[in-house]
Amino acid sequence: TLLIASEAKSLFRALEKMPDPDDEMVLAVLLAECREQDHQRSLFSGIHRLPPGHCLWVENSQLHVERYWQIDPEKQTVYRQPEAYVEHFLALFTEAVRCRTRSAFPVGSFLSGGLDSSAITALAASQGPTVEAFTAFSEDPQSDERRYARQVCEATGIRHWEFSGTTDDPLEGLDDLLWEVESPLVGTDRNAPAFTALVRSRNCRIVLDGEGADQLLDEDGYLADLLLRSSPVRYLRETRAFACWRGEPFVELANGTL
Repeated sequence: TLLIASEAKSLFRALEKMPDPDDEMVLAVLLAECREQDHQRSLFSGIHRLPPGHCLWVENSQLHVERYWQIDPEKQTVYRQPEAYVEHFLALFTEAVRCRTRSAFPVGSFLSGGLDSSAITALAASQGPTVEAFTAFSEDPQSDERRYARQVCEATGIRHWEFSGTTDDPLEGLDDLLWEVESPLVGTDRNAPAFTALVRSRNCRIVLDGEGADQLLDEDGYLADLLLRSSPVRYLRETRAFACWRGEPFVELANGTL
């Protein structure tokens, strides 16, 4: 019997008993280790994951899993004109957002007001679907960025919802969050149960956000990419120069890259 679901909890009812935890996978998560063989494991014994970039099919009672895509770290894109890089990036960025906004329901967007989420929200709004933005804010004036998020919504004409991200109890709703994500890796900044309920009340089945963009496009992402693609001498030279400019110890910056 082959059972497939997007969440492990959906499989529990079809099993005779609750599966035991996969102790080795739990240990890997606690140690923040990500090994190649862990991509197809879950935190539950006997329940497997389809790894990223893989497809699965069954033929003649045989299960097959095959990788269909993998990033090539050696590939380089070289243009003569700097503008060509901008056009190429915009084309990839546009396609990435378009692929994630195919829905018969409104599309939600977690909008912090920063560059990443603002760009994603504005691009999604320009592609046709109904987009509604959700902003979690802090009462601290130094970290309240609602005015930037409001500017994005005013410019795009989309509906904007604001929600206080502060709570008296940081552990409030933690059990519900763990049940939803099926993992101990839970962010408490925007995933408060009341905030999630607001998104659901707007019938948004897809929610976009800018998570992960900093790690790819900021200085740490650049230096990590430089370490993979360039010579150690150039990596050391540019990392030292950047550490000096930012006033940060070279060792700490290098450790962050590694």
